[in-house]
Amino acid sequence: MARRTSRIPRPLRPLVGSAVLVGAVRAIDAIWSRAAGRKPPLPSSEAVATDDGTPAAVRDRLLYALLLSGALRLARRAGLRDDDPSQDS
Repeated sequence: MARRTSRIPRPLRPLVGSAVLVGAVRAIDAIWSRAAGRKPPLPSSEAVATDDGTPAAVRDRLLYALLLSGALRLARRAGLRDDDPSQDS
């Protein structure tokens, strides 16, 4: 396997990765709101009964989760690291 070289200095990689993650999540939220015409499917803090079991709600949550996982993968490639020491890889 080839060594991965980066133009970003090692001390700045976590900062750049964090910025990439924030930017990607905000971009996903903005595009979702504009394309779907409603807010992203986030868990509600209100005790309002919603139709969470409908196929459209499940589809929206799954698609949104896939987009966010892609944003996390992009941020990790940019230098974001896990700070959890129990997850040694």
